[in-house]
Amino acid sequence: MKRRKSRKPVNRKSAGPPTRIGGGALRASRHRLTNDRQIPAAARPAHSGNDRHTTDSLSAHGNNAALENHRTGAPPVDAVPAGLSPATAATTAASTPTTRIRLLTWKRIVLAVLILAASALAIALYAVSRPPNWYAMPVVQPADQQSVRDDLERMTDRFSMALLGSEAFEICFSDAQLTRWVTARAAIWPAAEQFIPADWSGAMLRFEVDRVIVAARYAGMRQAPVVSLELGVSCDGSTITVRPITLCIGSLGLPVSWMTRWTRELRLAERAAEEGLQLTGSVAEGFSVSARQRWWNGRRNFVVQAVHIVHGELCATITPLGGPR
Repeated sequence: MKRRKSRKPVNRKSAGPPTRIGGGALRASRHRLTNDRQIPAAARPAHSGNDRHTTDSLSAHGNNAALENHRTGAPPVDAVPAGLSPATAATTAASTPTTRIRLLTWKRIVLAVLILAASALAIALYAVSRPPNWYAMPVVQPADQQSVRDDLERMTDRFSMALLGSEAFEICFSDAQLTRWVTARAAIWPAAEQFIPADWSGAMLRFEVDRVIVAARYAGMRQAPVVSLELGVSCDGSTITVRPITLCIGSLGLPVSWMTRWTRELRLAERAAEEGLQLTGSVAEGFSVSARQRWWNGRRNFVVQAVHIVHGELCATITPLGGPR
């Protein structure tokens, strides 16, 4: 009778649990194999006992670098162009938005200046083409020229007769009356044509307090605008002074010095001397006339004691001085 071999009892407490191949462990192994197949061998990191520590350190360093770049505005290290330091790249990246803002600001400034310049030009052109509200082109019909001539002759005769006496008298003119005389000058006083250049037409006078406003159309400019000159008049008993105050083209005010080029052809002093008047200066700079004058009709002397100008009328106080001396 054969004896059965006894088996050595197994200490189950010392032996570990049996390794399970199936279940979750098998799935994890397959997942690692799949990832290892997808990653090229050259790109796989070498595993060591310190892999986890190294990975954590690199991750922390990367996060710190990203935070520092975000705080300073520097670009990422891999975004720095070749040949530039990170500091230079950070300065360039920070200055680019500032440059764009400056360019945009300058474009807006230039556009605003152009709009203002165009608006100012349009307003100036409108003001030049718009005559003063009180100006109306004076017209004397041929049928009325004789009545204007008679009015002028009556005034000169009355003045000549008053100079024969010895007492002071006053003579007055209305602005409408003088405007009619100037408008019809070619028919009633042909010699007066030489005092007004051919470029000027439609002259009109207006009297205000201590002021005389002369307006006329100037053909030397486009659309023949109305040019008006305001003159201040004063008399101290020995000199009558006329000074320019304001100059306007249409409704646009200009420096009075612009009248120099327009009144150069007048030669006011020379022509006044030809008529026996004592005059100095010019229209643009102001001129003065002696208050003592001689009337051409009868060669009687007189002196202008005062000049009073009110709305629509000019009056002068005259003292006769007798015949030639």
